[in-house]
Amino acid sequence: MSMIFTHRRTWSPASPGIPFKTKGIRYENKVYAQFILVLDSIFEDLILRMEGKDQKLMTEAMFWAGRRERCPAELREYLQDKGAGREAIADITQVLIREGYIDPARYAGAFVRDKFRFNRWGRIRLSLELRQREIPADTITGALGSIPEEEYLQVLEELLLQRRKALKDKDTPSLLHKMATFAIRRGFEPALVWERARSILS
Repeated sequence: MSMIFTHRRTWSPASPGIPFKTKGIRYENKVYAQFILVLDSIFEDLILRMEGKDQKLMTEAMFWAGRRERCPAELREYLQDKGAGREAIADITQVLIREGYIDPARYAGAFVRDKFRFNRWGRIRLSLELRQREIPADTITGALGSIPEEEYLQVLEELLLQRRKALKDKDTPSLLHKMATFAIRRGFEPALVWERARSILS
């Protein structure tokens, strides 16, 4: 029968007002529990060595990140605008990721959902936009995989039909080219776009 080891984090910052929540975590492996204790010790030392200005900035960053999903690149830009130094930016970013205020996977998922459903962007543009925000490739792949294929094809077809209706060309090759170009610029895969456009005009 395995033993359960409970580790409760009770650290509270010297600067009042930082929204830090005490957490109780149960571990079935003693070695792992000890490892977590060491990590928490390093984590607490990291925050306690911050100057008052940096602790205040961390508090502001926590509330800022709590309003909506943010990525690490946006956080760094926010902190730079606030005048934070390189070391403070690295420390605060580490804290906010550790505490779950910043989560690249969660950010990528929300970004893909919103931009696909409201902006109707294709996978290529979604991927490029997330790469510009320094989201890891495997995280991007996972987020794009959350788009239902049937819904993806339906949105593409709606875009092509919308463009077809707006065009006054009578020449089929011209129509095909303009419809395909429109959808490709939205970030949909060229091979898929041409296939669907030809199907609509056939």
